[in-house]
Amino acid sequence: MKKSIAILCTLLMLFSFKTIAHAEENSIQVLSDSKEYSIGDKVKVVVNVVGAKDLYSADLTINYNPEYLELVASKFNLLQELGNSAEKGTSRHLLSILGQEKGINGDVDIAEFEFKAIKNGTTKINLPSTIFVNSKEEKKENIKANPLDISIKEKINIINVEGVKLNTEKYKLKVGECYKLVHTILPENASNKNVTWTSNNPSLVEVKDGSIKGLKEGNALITIITEDGNKTAQCIVEVYKASDNGNNGGENPGNEPGEGNEDNKPGQDNNSGVDELPQTGGNSYLPIIGLGMIVLGATIKKRN
Repeated sequence: MKKSIAILCTLLMLFSFKTIAHAEENSIQVLSDSKEYSIGDKVKVVVNVVGAKDLYSADLTINYNPEYLELVASKFNLLQELGNSAEKGTSRHLLSILGQEKGINGDVDIAEFEFKAIKNGTTKINLPSTIFVNSKEEKKENIKANPLDISIKEKINIINVEGVKLNTEKYKLKVGECYKLVHTILPENASNKNVTWTSNNPSLVEVKDGSIKGLKEGNALITIITEDGNKTAQCIVEVYKASDNGNNGGENPGNEPGEGNEDNKPGQDNNSGVDELPQTGGNSYLPIIGLGMIVLGATIKKRN
């Protein structure tokens, strides 16, 4: 008990000093879960002792820039907090394992600090000077850690994709024809609008960036998939071969009347303005009667 009281008195004396000489060895380090954060993010910092030997007590000070970081919470492992003091940008803590015979050995995390990123920019977190005391009341002063660089950026407001739709769910193509499918991402201000197009039968219908082409007769299913959320929309494409009688397999939804239809078919005579002699059944005697009348008229004229 006397040893514990003596160590505590030593630490309390050390706690009152603010100027400490430079140390030659780094046996403590400050670590973070990342080095890049956005405004509003939590910044978790861990104080790790490398190769601790009989670590009984510690006088730990952590410095930060309050313009960029706000200290939210602190937590101490293995060592108990006996006292602390805080100024703007500085937090000092007196730690010990009072009541134990021996100190801590090995690589150990002795403290965790949680900050909140509050401003865009680059800042540092460091341990300017740490003091260790062992169970024999021997102290090691001026233990420094390499500064931890923290980068804080403006928070990006990510708008997730809720769905995707196509301008048509069915479409018909002649062999060799092309068409451009038009897609709409919902909502329209979604952050990630990347999509992938696929055809379940590329030998019949090929697709590239929404442009489809009919290759052979048959049906194929065209699918669009969003990179964000894997939202999908589909279009059934029917490919047909135009026949000689001009049957184009029907119209596509949304086409203007007659669009895609051919009025003039191969081999069709469209001279509809020429009058034709009406046909009556299968009789062909009218031309013969007419010829007889012409001959008879010529004979009468000759006799006159």
